[in-house]
Parts: sequence; structure tokens; C-alpha cells
Amino acid sequence: MDGLKIKVRHVGGRTEELTVEADQVLIGSGAHCEVRLPLDQARFEHVLVRSGPTGLFASARAIDPPPTLNGAEFTEATIVPGSVLRINQSAIEISAIALLAEAAPSKERAAGTNARPVAILVLGVAAAAVIFLAKPRAKDGNDEPKQAPQLFDARESPCPQSAAQPADSLAEAKLSLAKEKRVRSPFYVQDGIAAVPLYELAAACFRIAGKDEDAEQAETDAEELRRSVRDEFRTHRMRLRYALRTSDWDMALGQLRILRAYTSSDDQDATKGNTDSEYAGWLSNLSRQIELAHSGKKKK
Repeated sequence: MDGLKIKVRHVGGRTEELTVEADQVLIGSGAHCEVRLPLDQARFEHVLVRSGPTGLFASARAIDPPPTLNGAEFTEATIVPGSVLRINQSAIEISAIALLAEAAPSKERAAGTNARPVAILVLGVAAAAVIFLAKPRAKDGNDEPKQAPQLFDARESPCPQSAAQPADSLAEAKLSLAKEKRVRSPFYVQDGIAAVPLYELAAACFRIAGKDEDAEQAETDAEELRRSVRDEFRTHRMRLRYALRTSDWDMALGQLRILRAYTSSDDQDATKGNTDSEYAGWLSNLSRQIELAHSGKKKK
């Protein structure tokens, strides 16, 4: 099977080498990251490196500080042999390798093996495969919908006030509410989702009131919160896929509960309601199936 060979040069000169039997690795300070860096060097999830048919690719998951590849900042980049990926003061070299899965039999052993039973077995397996593939099969109900919810409304949030004083008052009220919801968002993610358009509405009203500096700050807060919520949503989706792939049912149920919180809003936009409904239904059905089939079972 394929794997990744990683060499990390930490702050202070300490070098660490490891081999990961996977086609992708997360680099960051989180405990779940395959390449873990100190908190003062990297964000919770900073860079995702994945192996594809044409080579290795790096995707920035955080840009504070921005990661670099051979000295150049990036959000998406191809890793060529000899490239050095840097996050803060940590340098990382990654290369794809082929891991030896099983030693090949010796020529003497191969020569002494009776080929007839093997040929019969191969023909039997091939025939069974042809019959199996010829049967029409329904789409697997556990397949994740191709399109995930967008979480945020793509439309702008215009200020309903046209005069400076009412616009300023409305901006302050919406900004205060947005900040309250942002504080509560770690405990209820829908507050984080609702806070973004409130920040944007406050920014629009601040501009009518002539407070451009306050408007820019509100827009910055909206973008940072939007990016944070989207990153966390993507992280939980990846963890669910990993849990399903490794049959870790306890972890899968935990991630399903978290992901269902992202789609539990009572106020869904008509333009994205179908996607939200399909994804929410898939989460609910999958949770029910796991609870019925694997209740009380832990990962083997």
C-alpha cells in the first residue's frame, strides 16, 4: 500500500521522522493531527496534505500565520520532491512512498506449487465477480449527499434604514446581538451561523451612518466567523467519514450529533432548503441505522 514519509524540523533543531500509512495527513496543534506541532507554532488544523494520482497537494486550513511552500505563501499548492513546507518556525518535508505489504514468494516455492488448483480458484472468483457485477444494485443509502449545506445565505444584508441616525442605532443593536450570538456559538453552532448576517447588516448600516471604520470591522468579524464555522463543519464531516471507514461507531454517532446541529435551523432559505433537507435527512437516517445495528459496540 502507499504511505507518506514525513520529516519535521522543530523549533530548537529537534528532528522527527515518521511514516504514515494513509493517503493524507493533517498538520496542526490538534491532538487528532498526524503531524502535531506546538500550540505556539500552528493552529488546531493548519495544513492538509493529500496524495493524488499526479502527486502530493497541500491545502491551507488556516492562514494565521500563513503556511509557505519553498518560501511562498499558498492556499493550494503542489508538493514536488525536495519541497519544504513551513508553518511558523517548523519545517516539514513530505514524500509519497510505497509500503511493502507482503514479501514475494521465492522462485523455488513458486516452481513447486501446483498451478491447476490456483487456476480453478481464479476462474471461479472471476465468474462470481461477473455474476455479481451483472446484477442491478440500488444506490447505497449510506452514501453521503454530493452537495453539503451552504450554511450561509449568499444574498447581501442591506440596511433597511436610509437616514444616518436610525441606521447608526440599528447598526449598534445588530452588532451587539451578533457579538452575543458569537459568544454562545461554541455551545450552539446555530448562533454562530446566525451571527454572520447580523454582522453584515450592522456593517451595511454603519456605512449609511458614515462610520466606515466600524463597518470594516464588522465585515472582518463576519468573514472570520464565517470561515471558522465552515472550517469546523468541514472538520466534523471528515471525522465522520473516518469513523465510518474505521467502524468506530461511538465516534460516528458523536459526529452525527454535532453535524445535525448545523442543519437544525428552523429558518432555512428557499434557495438552499432542498440541499439542507437532503443532508439533514441523510444524517438522521444514518444515525438511526448505526444506533439500531451497532448500539453499544465499540471500534474493534
